Amino acid sequence: MKPISDILQIALSLPSALGYLAAVGVVLLLWQILKAVGDAFNFGFKALSFIKARLIRLSAVRVSVALLLACPVYFLRNSVSDGLQRMEDYYNPAYINRDTSRALAIYEAELARHCDPYELEVVKRRTREIAARVGCTPLAIYEVAYSECGLDPFRVRADGIAAGWIQFTRAGLAGIGTLEQVKQACRKRDIVRIMDWTEAYMVGRAKGVPLVDATGVYTCVFAPGFVGHPDSKVLYGGVQNAAYYLNSVFDGYYVEPSGRIVRRRSAMDGRITIGELRLHLEAKKARLIASYQK
Repeated sequence: MKPISDILQIALSLPSALGYLAAVGVVLLLWQILKAVGDAFNFGFKALSFIKARLIRLSAVRVSVALLLACPVYFLRNSVSDGLQRMEDYYNPAYINRDTSRALAIYEAELARHCDPYELEVVKRRTREIAARVGCTPLAIYEVAYSECGLDPFRVRADGIAAGWIQFTRAGLAGIGTLEQVKQACRKRDIVRIMDWTEAYMVGRAKGVPLVDATGVYTCVFAPGFVGHPDSKVLYGGVQNAAYYLNSVFDGYYVEPSGRIVRRRSAMDGRITIGELRLHLEAKKARLIASYQK
């Protein structure tokens, strides 16, 4: 804006006829701006009128019909949900991919979207150090952090029950710190403290058992008492169990013969296994890598 203002001021300071022509130009420019603003408002009103004219006008009859038609949708909601998920899988499929040659660079590029250069270097360095201590690769920790916080180490969950790099909860911070401290560190963008808590948690909860891969890291974060167990191990179960229904997003995963990872409501059995954690991470990794290849 300032360069345009400077040009106009210089033009208006020109002598005699040139200055008058500059004044005419300023008037025409302002006129054009006002016309463009008016056109924008006019377009906005027309768009609202267009939308309003096509909205369903509620009446007693229409509400009754909607309530009636909702009954089969409600009773078939699992099938409807699976149908929508099939559409999503068709346009954005996820396959088990053993080629992780570019994965580390992609996760760090995603991390850079949420951190300044100093914060980025701290996270990268401390992630390498933590990975060396718990027996996994930095990529394994990035995969879990991507699932938990979208690789934003300062994220506080909307409902306030988790925050930070691995989304610490009040119970998970026992003996390390408090959730209020983590939230404050997130607000202040104190990346050093956040990574200190991450290391203390992972080293302490692993209890010397190598975490090996992303699934091991996620088990340590999600249900540390089951670190080292096989994929068939049930971590949480029972639809009335808060630990299950707050994390039911992990239930219902399986692999089709084609190698495609899918999740269906019809496959949800009320139990979350380590194997489903693995497939959840694999699906998110596959889609992230694919997004960088488009």
